[in-house]
Amino acid sequence: MKVKGENLLRNYQKDASTRSVSDDQDEVKRVQMSPVRGEGSWRQQLSNIYGKYDRSVLIVMCFTYFLQGFRTFQMLSVKDFFRLYLKLEADYTQFLVSMVILPWSFKIIYGLIADNFPIYGSRRKSYIIINGFSQFLTLLILAFQITTDEVIVTALLALNSINMAFIDVVVDALVVQQSRKDFDEGSEDLQGLNWIFMGIGGIIGSVCSAFFTQYLEPKNAFLVASFFGLIMVCFALTIDVASESISFTEQEHKHKHIGFIANLKRNWKEIKIAVKMPEIYKTLMYLICSGAIVPVFNDMTYFFQLNVIKFTKFTQSMIGVLAFFCLFVGAFAFTKYLRHFEIRSLIILGIIINTTGCAMGLLQALRYNLVLGIDDVTFVVFTSTITDTLGLAFIQLPMMVLFAKVCPPFIEATVFSLLTGIYNFSNFTLSPMIGVLINRLFIRVSNSNLDDFFKLLLLQTILAPLPLFLVRLIPSRAQIHILQLQNQEQINELEKSNSLEEGLIEQKNDIKP
Repeated sequence: MKVKGENLLRNYQKDASTRSVSDDQDEVKRVQMSPVRGEGSWRQQLSNIYGKYDRSVLIVMCFTYFLQGFRTFQMLSVKDFFRLYLKLEADYTQFLVSMVILPWSFKIIYGLIADNFPIYGSRRKSYIIINGFSQFLTLLILAFQITTDEVIVTALLALNSINMAFIDVVVDALVVQQSRKDFDEGSEDLQGLNWIFMGIGGIIGSVCSAFFTQYLEPKNAFLVASFFGLIMVCFALTIDVASESISFTEQEHKHKHIGFIANLKRNWKEIKIAVKMPEIYKTLMYLICSGAIVPVFNDMTYFFQLNVIKFTKFTQSMIGVLAFFCLFVGAFAFTKYLRHFEIRSLIILGIIINTTGCAMGLLQALRYNLVLGIDDVTFVVFTSTITDTLGLAFIQLPMMVLFAKVCPPFIEATVFSLLTGIYNFSNFTLSPMIGVLINRLFIRVSNSNLDDFFKLLLLQTILAPLPLFLVRLIPSRAQIHILQLQNQEQINELEKSNSLEEGLIEQKNDIKP
């Protein structure tokens, strides 16, 4: 069966590389003529989702994405801790924050571990429990301020990121498996729901951080955030281990006895085959290139708003509330109205929105908004906050849908974690690090000298539209649909093989005296 699974995946990659343009055009016509599903009231859609998928998985999934939004509560406290208590420079703070987020780039490692090393018969539930409890312990250490060394604090926060990223990988694998219960609409259903809960978590986290950062110390925020790890453990205990498996469980059963290293080598071979598929390697090329050519200066912007514009931390947090509300609106709009649009078209729209936001930030850095008689808070509320968040919603949410759809069977946790890990590395580590490098080599903005900050934003605004030239690397809706059909064919073929082998075994047992 090992050779069988690898041959199926190899044939899958071969079919993907030999498809003709006419095949794609025929599929475009078929997809366009197919009936559009998922219409109806929002309440009806939620009811359908609740009845269609495993409820315990839905609860853990929604809470996981709620925490990803609520994480803004923790990260604002981290920035405050670095800025006010450790007196660190803006670019050094951005560097440390990038190091805290870096573990999200290695999600493929967590996926390989989860796929190949079950604990007490579980490859999903057990890892959620372990990492949830570890998340509780690491934040508890920070809450009691056992150390104030920025390197050790960064290491503890990075460990916390590992825990969150590991849980995210496992939950995403469950999402991919659950989405196959409806391969036409499953990804849109679940990813849309995920982002709605991320928006809700972000709104609540920003409201809470408004109080905590203004009136309390960062250690209080760490203490509150630590208990969410325990809540995650409680929710994970309700997951039925049977829901972790999908139709090719017999395949996994035969592999689990050959050992972790042998399984790891097998998965690695299959990953190398999967990465050769045009739909996957071109998507990876887009992610890396777009992250490399557009630097970001988010943490320097945070310092600029506090030190120059004189935003209070309460105002900063309330702006975060608005940002996540816009994220919520963007997720709702995608789920309700945009789910059947071409992913390329949505990404183009997101790039245009993001470029507009960069230009608005530049105008504020040059203080032109005051020349126009618009105060800073009003300008931020009606420009960059909305454009930045909607731009993210129109890029990241369609990307998550794309990732779920192109994952080949048998290794969905690993391939999905590879794609999302590269996405996180590109946007939250590579782009900020390039921003730090540009500042250190050329502009040299510091806490005490933010006069040239506008030059950084000018460069960002010029470079922001360049990913438009890379959008053709993203697969079309018709190409994605072909991949899904081939995925289902692989699963069906493997099921037939498993059934045949089981029948032969039963016959042999019947023949035995």
